[in-house]
Amino acid sequence: MSLNPNNSFSAKIFIFSTFLVLLSIVAIGYDYIKDVQNLLRDEYMSRSLDSAEKYGLEISGMIQGIESQLISFSQLAASKNQSEIKSRLKAIDKSYPSFKGIYTIEQKGKAFKRLETFEEPKVSYNKITKFLHSSTSGASYDLRIHSFNNKNMILARRFAVEKNKSNYWVVAVFGVNLIERLYSLDNDQTTHILDKNQVDIYSGELYKAMFSRKGYANKVIRSIKSDSGAGFISNVIEKNKKKVNVTFFQLPQYDLSIVFHKRTANLIDSIMETLIKVGLKISLVFLISIMAAYLLTRSITSKLEQVFDATVKIASGDFEHQIPIRSHDEIGLLAYSVNRMSGMIRDLLLSQKEKFLLEKELETAQMVQNTFFQNTTVDTGQFRISSYYVPASQCGGDWWGHFDLGPGIKLIVIGDATGHGVPAALITAIAYTTANTFADEITRSKVMKPPSLLLSQLNKVLNATLDGKLCMTFYAMIFDANKQTVTFSNGGHVFPLLLPVDGSDERLTSPRSKKMKIPIKIISENKGSSILGIEDKTVFDDAEIQIKPGDRFILYTDGITEAVNNKGKMMGNRGFIKMLQNINSKNIQVITDHVIEKTVDFNHSGDVFEDDVTLVVVEFSSAQGVNAA
Repeated sequence: MSLNPNNSFSAKIFIFSTFLVLLSIVAIGYDYIKDVQNLLRDEYMSRSLDSAEKYGLEISGMIQGIESQLISFSQLAASKNQSEIKSRLKAIDKSYPSFKGIYTIEQKGKAFKRLETFEEPKVSYNKITKFLHSSTSGASYDLRIHSFNNKNMILARRFAVEKNKSNYWVVAVFGVNLIERLYSLDNDQTTHILDKNQVDIYSGELYKAMFSRKGYANKVIRSIKSDSGAGFISNVIEKNKKKVNVTFFQLPQYDLSIVFHKRTANLIDSIMETLIKVGLKISLVFLISIMAAYLLTRSITSKLEQVFDATVKIASGDFEHQIPIRSHDEIGLLAYSVNRMSGMIRDLLLSQKEKFLLEKELETAQMVQNTFFQNTTVDTGQFRISSYYVPASQCGGDWWGHFDLGPGIKLIVIGDATGHGVPAALITAIAYTTANTFADEITRSKVMKPPSLLLSQLNKVLNATLDGKLCMTFYAMIFDANKQTVTFSNGGHVFPLLLPVDGSDERLTSPRSKKMKIPIKIISENKGSSILGIEDKTVFDDAEIQIKPGDRFILYTDGITEAVNNKGKMMGNRGFIKMLQNINSKNIQVITDHVIEKTVDFNHSGDVFEDDVTLVVVEFSSAQGVNAA
């Protein structure tokens, strides 16, 4: 059964909930819109100030460059070195293509005297002196900038001559295109460079004349004269009735101000007005949609009531009842799912019998497997054993056992079968039977046999029985308290550990192990063969080491070292050995409890392991009383 998107239950609910959400947005959103408006205005003002500062510094750098050229030129003019003067004029002309010429003028009081003319300035000398005269009164700066007729502009540098108490002027004439680029930065922006008299040095127009009302002009001029360095004034109306934002940046060392008029002041207000209009229109639509939503809700709930009545009958045990399906929306799918569920319940009840029988089989396998495990603690006088075993599932694949082979002689084995469940239980049963038979033959014949023979026999039985499809690792150790030796053979199992009494033991061949708080030797003299059950002709070797009273041996399966913490890190052999360094007792039961407790703490799922966990700790306590036994 498929969903008809044109009759979708979720679409109906979505329409209804959307109406309610948008209505809430309109009701509470006005204040948020005002906040957004203020944020936008602040951001716009910050960007405008940054832009004004950028171009202001650019103009300042240009003027400083020209002033530096005039200072150098004044020194050359005083020296009368014509070749150097010509060279300097060429340099100025190359740096500033709009350069036209230079006057040198002497001023005594109010009188001006032209000294020399270089190139062709093309600006009336009288106009220049008139400007210098008007700009000298009360001025504390040495550089003057002025424009003439929207074509030419001058940069005049004054030098005071203390000897005759006069001023020496170097006046450079440029075309106004020197600064023309700044006047065409943006189609929505106009630029004005104002002198101390608030005259635009490019157009020659008085700045006040650019506004529709004197109040706007005075507001801007007061801000410019406030020595604030830079500023922003919003919503100012020019004489052409356009609303602008004004940004200015001052160059006090030259009595100049760079002013930008940006015709975007009404942008945020337009956004605000548009949002309000849209909100009103949406509100009107909502009033109409609420009635439609009510009708939709009634049609939905009536179908749900039908499904509810039907589910009550199914819950009472009437699994034959079927809900009539009249639509292909989500409610129709729900009815279909309930009908399908009732059929699945019928099938589930039939499968319960089969599941019950399977669980009984697993319980039987577990009960049989539990008989293979002997006491968790053993004390024979010569040997003490402490152990721990927990399967990952109902039937595990780990097994360990111990068998008496004679006075003071004990066989200890440990194995790890592949998989879990009944197949693993079968392998452990074969291992138990083979080991038990091996021990009986030795006790009956009183002829000692090496542990490698046990591995060879078990390997052949597993291979013949399971045809190499299942296998297991296996480790066998024969402890002899009379000879104080242990003979062992390894079939792919993890190496056991020897914990001698102290670090001076000669069996500790690694310098690192001698320095450990608890000295540890990895019993790896016999590197081991492949795991059991794969090849029937696998050869297994034996190895032997001396044992001393107080020696403790740790046998374990990889369920411990392959435990994973919350970070996905595996404990590993190093982590296992590091864990043993924190044990403060030589008691084997304390060692067993410590290892299991720390492994549970390390494991990401606590005491629920992904693999079977087996730990066996054996202590050789004494050789006394062996012969008497």
